[in-house]
Amino acid sequence: MKLLIVSLVSLWMGGFIGVAAMCLFQINRGRGTERKTNERKE
Repeated sequence: MKLLIVSLVSLWMGGFIGVAAMCLFQINRGRGTERKTNERKE
C-alpha cells in the first residue's frame, strides 16, 4: 500500500513539473514571437 502511494505521488509530481515546464516554454516562445513582430513593425 505504501509503495502504491509513493508511486502515485511521484507520477503526480512528474506530471506537475511537466505541465509547468510546458507553460514556461509556451510563455517564452510567445515573448519571442512578440519581440519579432514588434521589431518588424518598427
